[in-house]
Amino acid sequence: MISAESNILLNAKIREGKRTRANKALREGLVLGIVYGKGIDKNIPVTIPKINLQKILEESGEGALIKLQIEEDKIPKDVIIQDIQHHSYTGDIVHIDFMAVSLEEEVEVEVPLEFIGVSPVVKDMGGIFVQNAESVEVRCKAKDIPKSIPVNISILASFNDMIHLKDLALPANI
Repeated sequence: MISAESNILLNAKIREGKRTRANKALREGLVLGIVYGKGIDKNIPVTIPKINLQKILEESGEGALIKLQIEEDKIPKDVIIQDIQHHSYTGDIVHIDFMAVSLEEEVEVEVPLEFIGVSPVVKDMGGIFVQNAESVEVRCKAKDIPKSIPVNISILASFNDMIHLKDLALPANI
């Protein structure tokens, strides 16, 4: 579980000029972004190093609480990723929206499901595990956002067995 003491830090610079193009930014190894939300009077256009953003997404996922350090701000902003736009042909990230949050207020975020265990149906009877969902939307305080939600598939003992949302073992604060 990610805590308020999250060590996920991402540096950003304020975007200069109103017409910075995504293609130009990508050539320079940057991704365009915008920061809005709790405690922000006016949206803040930013640029983020693409390689740093990709590393955070690979390690923590899109629902993680991030400390966003914007240039000379003394205190990093607590943000979550609200939206990611990808290039239609290359799949590269071209724009990202960060929503500033209060650690003590509830937010709704998508959290990936992590399937654990081995199903007897798959192992012993040649069945195929069909995953109908990759993530679920949860509501919790920003400081309590889990990295993933474990789903034990070893309870699938027959072809008619299913796992429903109500069967997920969620922490009490989610």
